[in-house]
Amino acid sequence: MKKILVVEADNCNGCRICEMYCSITHTGACNPETSRIRIIKRDESAVFLPTVCHQCERPLCAEACPTNAITKSDESRLVSINNDECIGCEACIIACPLGGLSLDPQTNKPLMCDLCNGDPMCVKTCPTGALLFMDATQLALQKRRQAMARAGCLPTRSPDGPAKVSSQVLDNTYVL
Repeated sequence: MKKILVVEADNCNGCRICEMYCSITHTGACNPETSRIRIIKRDESAVFLPTVCHQCERPLCAEACPTNAITKSDESRLVSINNDECIGCEACIIACPLGGLSLDPQTNKPLMCDLCNGDPMCVKTCPTGALLFMDATQLALQKRRQAMARAGCLPTRSPDGPAKVSSQVLDNTYVL
């Protein structure tokens, strides 16, 4: 089962604890500039968005790398950077459509989430549940249930039979 890092942006309060713990875990120092996760704040409002590498199935950052320093493991499916091969050109940062990479101010090389070897520290320390590490199939099921709840058609269980789903009309569309 493939686990993915899920961002529930509505739950993020901008505390940046994830950034602090990430930097400590990877560098031994509390320095959000060396964190692999970044919290973006929209200045006009109190909206915060955690941004992190999504470990894409087809990583555009790897395709953009002129030295092939970014690779995806066939075994673990993890995208990673070989800093010895990296020339610091920043092509990977430019190529990432999700803003998941950032530049290390000390080495001038990209920083990428490595999922802490399958136990992400950011998820463990997030006080609001804005970050989750879960099975992709479970996530899809959870999202379907949320959609059904919004549509008002959650199944009801009866003690003497199978679950029943009520039929509703929503904008001329039948939802079962």
